[in-house]
Amino acid sequence: ALLWIVLAGFHDPLHERALGTVEYIKQHLLKQGGVYRYHYDDALSGREGHFHLCTCWLIEALALQGKKDEARELFEGLQQQSGALGLMAEERDPIEGKALG
Repeated sequence: ALLWIVLAGFHDPLHERALGTVEYIKQHLLKQGGVYRYHYDDALSGREGHFHLCTCWLIEALALQGKKDEARELFEGLQQQSGALGLMAEERDPIEGKALG
């Protein structure tokens, strides 16, 4: 949801808070080409995977900040995870490559 600071226009995409938020998410939640919603024990069975919607939000935020090459690379990686019909589950296990959710 922090990416909505950029996407909803709370701050200009190039505002220091917007830049810092995107950088924080890249450093802490972006792993193996996908964005996790969080890294903590939520008491649910199974492990957390990449949340595709969060990855899309990061791609859009990067594009708005003029980081088009970085956004394109992330988008192309996300595209490769879709099935034959171009569809994907809401989450993906990056270790096993299986759809979650």
